[in-house]
Amino acid sequence: MDLSFDQDVKALLHGYLSGQAGAKAMLDLVTGKVAPSGKLNETYPHKLEDTVLGHDFPVETKEVFYHESLFVGYRYYQTAEVGVKYPFGFGKSYSSFRYSELKVRQNGVEFTLENTGDCAAAEVVQLYISSESNAVFRPQRELKNFQKHFLDKGESKTIFLAFDEYTFRYFDKQTHRFEIEAGDYHIEIGASSADIRLSGSIHQSGTLAAQPDQTKRYPHYFSGKVKQLPLGEFETLLDKKITDIEAENSAGDLLIENDPLSAMKQSKSILARLSYRFLNAKKKAQYCAGQA
Repeated sequence: MDLSFDQDVKALLHGYLSGQAGAKAMLDLVTGKVAPSGKLNETYPHKLEDTVLGHDFPVETKEVFYHESLFVGYRYYQTAEVGVKYPFGFGKSYSSFRYSELKVRQNGVEFTLENTGDCAAAEVVQLYISSESNAVFRPQRELKNFQKHFLDKGESKTIFLAFDEYTFRYFDKQTHRFEIEAGDYHIEIGASSADIRLSGSIHQSGTLAAQPDQTKRYPHYFSGKVKQLPLGEFETLLDKKITDIEAENSAGDLLIENDPLSAMKQSKSILARLSYRFLNAKKKAQYCAGQA
């Protein structure tokens, strides 16, 4: 989505999938009857080239390799330190909020949220965790809980965000199940993935013995620089050679339902090759019309 025009407007009001009552809700927001309180559930990059797989599409082959592993969306941008236009969890309000007095407990976190603005409004508070251990590669920041709270002007409230069985776990390839990595974890409370207001820490004993250091096996996954990922490192993660997968996928001459349309280009069928040329010409015409 090209948002380069946002430098020429005072504000953007985003209301997709709002349903039949959406128009009235948008009117209430524009006129100030209520304050906006939505937060983005995706990241808006500056350009397509900033995305982790932007250089891999459109695909011209039968194989598509999603080598980014865990680094999807904000998990990639945060870990690889790629700047974005609007971060995950971002959202404006007609009011403002102060976060304070963080207390990290064994079953969750507690803090105070105060509406310091001039009108009643709601805020979505977000709990993120991160681990600096070298045993397992993980994103720099992972969302683990969030809540929405409405506060009147000047009101403050004590917020509790609980930990659960999903908070600290990861999937272990050796045990083939979810485990908890032993060590210290950063606990962060934010208004978005890029706007952290409070931070603390907690120690977890873990469910496994000490793991071997994997930084030499997966250096690009530990750094999040997966756009420069060597083929060998991806093969190590897969436990399989890419050439073997390509051979499996290209076996046989028949086109199947999972083949991309571009596979018709090399088909033995004259009808398939003609269909490809026709569809490709239509695609190029639509692209040129969009650029005009």
